[in-house]
Amino acid sequence: MLVFLLFLKHGFCAETKQAECNQDNNFCVSEKESAFERSHYKEMLKGEDLFGQIKHLDEDDLREIYRNTNPGSEVKQKQYFIPLGLTDTEKIASLAAASIGLVVFKSDQAILDFVQDNKNDVTHKMERFGYYAGRTGIAHLIAGSYLMGAIFDNGKLKDVGVLTLGSIVVSQTITEFFKVGFGRSRPRDADGDTYKFGTDGKSFFSGHSSGAFTAAAVLAEVYKDTPVPYIAYGLAGVVAYARVHEMGHYPSDVLYGAIAGILSANITMRAMRGDDSLGGIMVTPTYTPDPLTKDMTFNLNIKWEPKRPAPVVSCEDIEELGLSTRETVSNCMQKAWLLNN
Repeated sequence: MLVFLLFLKHGFCAETKQAECNQDNNFCVSEKESAFERSHYKEMLKGEDLFGQIKHLDEDDLREIYRNTNPGSEVKQKQYFIPLGLTDTEKIASLAAASIGLVVFKSDQAILDFVQDNKNDVTHKMERFGYYAGRTGIAHLIAGSYLMGAIFDNGKLKDVGVLTLGSIVVSQTITEFFKVGFGRSRPRDADGDTYKFGTDGKSFFSGHSSGAFTAAAVLAEVYKDTPVPYIAYGLAGVVAYARVHEMGHYPSDVLYGAIAGILSANITMRAMRGDDSLGGIMVTPTYTPDPLTKDMTFNLNIKWEPKRPAPVVSCEDIEELGLSTRETVSNCMQKAWLLNN
């Protein structure tokens, strides 16, 4: 029924305010048509009668004309932007960390043996803390920070809860994909075969590590310019160390987990905040109605949106007006926005 209504609204005849139709086209009707006429035209739109009157057009030709001449023939849905663009710092840091990861990967067994040979009471306590911090600590962080933020009307605490939840969902989904895809055996199950892949193991990469560094990245962003980032990343490092200490992961597993966690958090936070300045993928689902049937064709348009250049704004002309600093900044921001949109 929806397709039929769309077809009538954007039909072969141009509508006027009086809903008049071209009398030469006996399949175009006015708003005051009778119920019998509506039924007749509805039957025509199924194809048989219509093509009987337009013999020189086949179904494909008619559909093509309809789609090309009727702006309503494609129903666009909401667009979804995935901000996959990275800052220069993120690119350099990721490349450096990935390069170090390759070196660590070749030394996995040697580093693992070193950790195992140097266990003591302190490292055992770190292991227990890191295990439970990575397992249940993130859930407590999400629920606790949001609850406290709501109670004390603290926007930053609520941001931590919401952003961490969204980022964790993304990072753990990516982590699970890699775990299943690589199938690396955990150190305690590998029988000395450090590079045993293609099994039902889930060692690469570490979910505890990716989760901990995801949460740390959110805290570091919300509370930047404070000691919080150092504390957050320090605790995340303890979680990663704990996984190697208990032979749950190799060193390269926790390192790549950390990289994935930080990048996932940064990208997810930009997505949740609607920041598209660094570029990314624009996904636009569309539904195209068939003019002869009630079928809808679904299409998914994916387009890469490049990084938008930052507007160059000069405030010299504003400063000459003798405005206050606050007014100057406000005017500059408004001018930048206008130039960028």
